[in-house]
Amino acid sequence: MLNGIFLLLSLVYCGVILFFYLGLFRLKSGSNPNQFSVSIIIPARNEAKNITTCLNSLLKQTYPAEFIQIIVIDDHSTDQTAQIVQSFSERDNRIRLLSADPREPGKSPKKMAIKKGIEFSRNEFIFTIDADCEVTPEWLTKMVRYFEADVGVVVGPVSYHHEKNLFQKLQSLEFLGLVIAGAGSIGMNRPIIANGANLAYRKMAFHDVGGFTSFENIASGDDDLLVQKIAHATKWKIRFAADHQARVRTHSAETIRQFLNQRARWASKSLIYPNFGLKLVLILIYLFYGFLFLAGLFISLKLLTPIFVSIGFLSKIIIDFFIMIKGCNILKRKDLLSYFLLTEILQIPYILYAGAAGVLGNFHWKEQKH
Repeated sequence: MLNGIFLLLSLVYCGVILFFYLGLFRLKSGSNPNQFSVSIIIPARNEAKNITTCLNSLLKQTYPAEFIQIIVIDDHSTDQTAQIVQSFSERDNRIRLLSADPREPGKSPKKMAIKKGIEFSRNEFIFTIDADCEVTPEWLTKMVRYFEADVGVVVGPVSYHHEKNLFQKLQSLEFLGLVIAGAGSIGMNRPIIANGANLAYRKMAFHDVGGFTSFENIASGDDDLLVQKIAHATKWKIRFAADHQARVRTHSAETIRQFLNQRARWASKSLIYPNFGLKLVLILIYLFYGFLFLAGLFISLKLLTPIFVSIGFLSKIIIDFFIMIKGCNILKRKDLLSYFLLTEILQIPYILYAGAAGVLGNFHWKEQKH
């Protein structure tokens, strides 16, 4: 009985990854030759140690300076974030500092900060990044090329950098897998994953779906929930910028606790994904990981046959390896492939923990417990 269920779950998992893999081959290069004015929105809370690097990288863009507006929304920081941004603003009139409105119970502070930045922006094209990120000099030039006339959203790649140890290398590969899965889903016209650290959309598309209305209370989701909403409720096309020069770089977690908190926060929005079929698939994949984690126990109880477990796990490794090769090629991170097998093993318990913690709301973010 369990052998059949396990094989079915294995097929579901491999089918989903194959779906993403095929989507990567359908990604197209950006072909828009025009340049237009953009507003870059940066919500920031206690980012004094990161905001200087972020703003300096934005000011080094090869994109025409007169087309760039940078809006930093200070979300009640208790450090020197606001003062640092203000000093930049005094030297460069492209940068504007706003203060977030008083927090409203039941509403995500980050979403409210982004919403305020959009309301203040003077341009149709909105770009969001996080304050702890650094962009390449070609970032805007490459991202803008994907905004053809029918495109409402461009999802950009995000990667970790400056890894100091094995733990951070493993995170980089695991995170790259999430980014590539999101890229593949976009290639198949079924957007699932996006990251607000590198996301661009038309203000019109944002307003077409009522912005963050209906998920303002979720700690995360200013990215993939918004993208899914635009994909399902409008005719705007979603594109993925499959160009390593369009990437935004950020830092991996320094501790296991930070890592698990972050992943639990990301998992917390899965139950409100608008597509029932997607939620069902995610549940089946979670059960697949549960079977893998308990495989030794099930085998000892003679509930599972070793050969079935071997087939299922080997199939997962093979299909994962193919998509990771493609992903590492796109983002120019082939060096991470040497950590593949170890990541495959450690991924199992972390997925189970993060999924449960996210659904139960057991995580911290920005000094707040959820």
